[in-house]
Amino acid sequence: MAAAAQTAGNADTLYIKQFQKQNNIQVNAWNTDVDFILNPQLKNKDFSVRISPNVRNQIGFSFGLKKVTLFIGGQIPGTDLNTNPYGKTRFIDLSFGYFKNRWGGEIYYRNFDGLYRAATDASPIQALPNTRLTNYGLSLFYALNKRFSYRSAISQQEQQRISSGSFVLLGNMHHRSLVSGSSVIPSSIDSIDNFGSLTSLIDIRFFTLNIRPGYGHNFVFNNGLYFISPSVFAGAGIGTYEYLAKAGRFDGFSADFDFHAKLTAGINHHKWFASMFVVYDRSLNVFNTKQVSLQTISYGINLGVRLNSFFRIKWL
Repeated sequence: MAAAAQTAGNADTLYIKQFQKQNNIQVNAWNTDVDFILNPQLKNKDFSVRISPNVRNQIGFSFGLKKVTLFIGGQIPGTDLNTNPYGKTRFIDLSFGYFKNRWGGEIYYRNFDGLYRAATDASPIQALPNTRLTNYGLSLFYALNKRFSYRSAISQQEQQRISSGSFVLLGNMHHRSLVSGSSVIPSSIDSIDNFGSLTSLIDIRFFTLNIRPGYGHNFVFNNGLYFISPSVFAGAGIGTYEYLAKAGRFDGFSADFDFHAKLTAGINHHKWFASMFVVYDRSLNVFNTKQVSLQTISYGINLGVRLNSFFRIKWL
């Protein structure tokens, strides 16, 4: 078997096959639940504030150009919750990915303009039309096993022919911010006794660096035509925070904890491809006696077709 396995770069071609058609177009449709959670006291959840965008169903388009993937997505009109009392959210999702052999990376940008605050014992649902949640950054991964293709499950731009798994190192550098025209905390609990220096919070930002080691596995059937790919990552890092509240502007260092899990299943045909997925992602920043987390749960489908070229232009 070792003699039959020819390698191309760092990939084992007995396990991983490159498609003859290197370009593709795909449409993505998904449902997402995003929660920005502010808790002023680590051991007391009574004053936790949950802020979310009014987005449910999104649609996007991806363009695969050999090892590069470009993506743009947004909200499907008319699929949001009742704008009274949830308000209206304007959403955009952009990313640029590059995948080669055992490593890859993605630059991403996501912005939600117009949010709402979830109901609590102290206050009802409240639209926050002048509030914006932004998240952007850079992610890099490296798979230790050359017989494992993380790319085949992420972008489906190559095919895992024989089942294989690998430990994967995932690094992330990102910026996250919540900016509002007025306090995001319900007035009934917005006091120094409850929130300390976060009282009347209108602006909070984090910049973090983290490493998330994990494991991924591609279970394939019928020589890679069908696949199931689970992966899980957990790690920690360090970052900085800055926020503006009633008492002034504060900044310092924060600890960063992250968890990411994804399950993908689909068909990887040489002419077309399809998959469905579910993703859970959570980032937690802890500073002083306070914590802020961003939690995302998504599930959806991808449908794509492979092409030799775009608009009769041969790509080099």
